[in-house]
Amino acid sequence: MRRILGLIVSTTIVLGAIGFTTACDGGPQQSLSAQPSESPDPCAAITSPTRVQVLLPPGSVPLHKNAYLLTDPAAVNKLIAFINLRRDVSPRSADTPPSPTAKVMLYGGSHSIAVFGSGPGVFYFQCGTIKGTRYASATELAEFEMLIASPADQTAAQ
Repeated sequence: MRRILGLIVSTTIVLGAIGFTTACDGGPQQSLSAQPSESPDPCAAITSPTRVQVLLPPGSVPLHKNAYLLTDPAAVNKLIAFINLRRDVSPRSADTPPSPTAKVMLYGGSHSIAVFGSGPGVFYFQCGTIKGTRYASATELAEFEMLIASPADQTAAQ
């Protein structure tokens, strides 16, 4: 009986720790705070991140070219507009792939604002207390890929 009780307590502690470490909330001070935030939801609308990092799956591009920053203000604005139109997500279902294959990390200073990514037929969105997926058409996926193309690829296409 003691052994079972110890196992239950250990499992509860581990699951609680996982819940705290996987939150996308901009920083540990927010997720561990006992008081509710008085500021509006940081995900009401993404407006002007200070840094946008693109992460592509290994093997999809040449070695050491699967992570880069988008720095062109016009390209960043187009990407943000695209993401803001696709923020309405539902909780993941059991048949949703576990993680996006390509993703964009949006930062405000050194804190993560949001993560937006794509997988086969799906978009992923995580920001503050919002975390989920939504259906993505082939046209939307192609547009997302175009919007996150590396600056070198965008220059070569012009």
